[in-house]
Amino acid sequence: MPDGSDPRSYLYLRDIDPAGLAWEFLRRDPSYVGWFVRASRATGGDPPAPLRWGLLLAEDPARTAPEARIFWRAEIDPGTLRVRAQPREAAIDTYEDHRIAMSFSLVALSVTKVRINDPGCVAKTFPEYFRVLDSIVDKSAASPS
Repeated sequence: MPDGSDPRSYLYLRDIDPAGLAWEFLRRDPSYVGWFVRASRATGGDPPAPLRWGLLLAEDPARTAPEARIFWRAEIDPGTLRVRAQPREAAIDTYEDHRIAMSFSLVALSVTKVRINDPGCVAKTFPEYFRVLDSIVDKSAASPS
């Protein structure tokens, strides 16, 4: 992070949008930086969504606005598009990301046909995830009446 001694290190700020400028403020906030460090350590580098600060995904405060992948909640950034989809069927590629598999497994409870490609990727954090999920799902609720 620039230390303020060289004005050239801030030139990139001229070309960022309001959401990027908001990120530049947040990434310098000591409480956000402290939360990010603690959450990253506690989760092995995969911190949860920092909703308190208006973000949908955690981002490393060491990244500048042009480098960061910033996803603000719709209430924070009016440019955020809210999508509510009800697919009839879907095949989900997890890209070896357990969070995608786990998230879409919950979507699969409400949609008729969802196939998760590579469900085994959950083994890195919760090897028994699908067995546990299956044991708590009320199968009678999924049956037509």
